[in-house]
Amino acid sequence: MNRKISLFILLGIIFTFAMFIFALSNGISNAEECRMIKVYGQPGGQVIFRLEPDTIKVDKGTCVVWVNFARENEIKVIFEQGKVCKDVTKAPVGFKLDAKNCYVTNYMPFGGTSSLLFDEPGEFKYILEAGGERLNGKIIVNASK
Repeated sequence: MNRKISLFILLGIIFTFAMFIFALSNGISNAEECRMIKVYGQPGGQVIFRLEPDTIKVDKGTCVVWVNFARENEIKVIFEQGKVCKDVTKAPVGFKLDAKNCYVTNYMPFGGTSSLLFDEPGEFKYILEAGGERLNGKIIVNASK
């Protein structure tokens, strides 16, 4: 049983790494730096999710990658600033525009990733949906280093 769990964890890590490389090969490779936001969830009766970090400060030209480390739950990232976010980002991997022209991901499984490259300074709030919970996150993009 422990071998199966270890194998599952190893496959999850390999999948996450492969998705990260895939994301980099689709336009994000021009980013000066990539920062990761990890989503954790504790399985069981009452699932508790957390973003790590929930607020992140990055420089202009940085890509931000969301990674789902919540084993038994899918997550979704939602930006509600629509056009503002669309105009200041590049290379959306795993994001699409919804009916209100806002960036949103599909539900990401364990090990799934999505990313955006932030090309202009500003403050960008988003919502993370997971297991019926909604968490607030924020990305603060500085004009320069």
